[in-house]
Amino acid sequence: MNSQDMVEKINSIQNRRLKKELEFHLLGKWKNKPIFKNANQLQIIDFDNKKVEFFLKTSTKEVFVSIKINKSYPWRTPTVYLNDMPYDKILHVPPKFLRNIGIYYECMCCESILCHWGLKCDLCNVMDEVRDNLEIRTRIVHYIFCEKWLKKLFKGDAFPHLQKHILTFI
Repeated sequence: MNSQDMVEKINSIQNRRLKKELEFHLLGKWKNKPIFKNANQLQIIDFDNKKVEFFLKTSTKEVFVSIKINKSYPWRTPTVYLNDMPYDKILHVPPKFLRNIGIYYECMCCESILCHWGLKCDLCNVMDEVRDNLEIRTRIVHYIFCEKWLKKLFKGDAFPHLQKHILTFI
């Protein structure tokens, strides 16, 4: 989509807040910079009055993210999907796994921006959080695989302090 088509498509959006957010991000109207922290990891595919769809690159994969915008945005929370799966499904992680990688939430879902939605929140905050939480999930998977590998390498629980020390680097 060329910039002229993008401008026309943005201008057709009726929700003023959504329109401004897309202008700032896509057209760089905020000090000529995208608002999203790591804009090179994000590729917006499509947007209209009801949704914003993009690919988000993490350190290990590329995820299709769809944010459904309701009519009362920003007063109401948008609905987020990752690869057509509800975003809140990936947030259900046992606290034990979070503590293993040094994160002390009782519940990732309760810490989510979507749980604490307010006017100060915007799509860029959602995009940043999705990327951060996908990275956390990747770290958890790496921790679990490394833990299994170390147990196999050290024949069970031999050298438990060394194993724990190695796992702190994940």
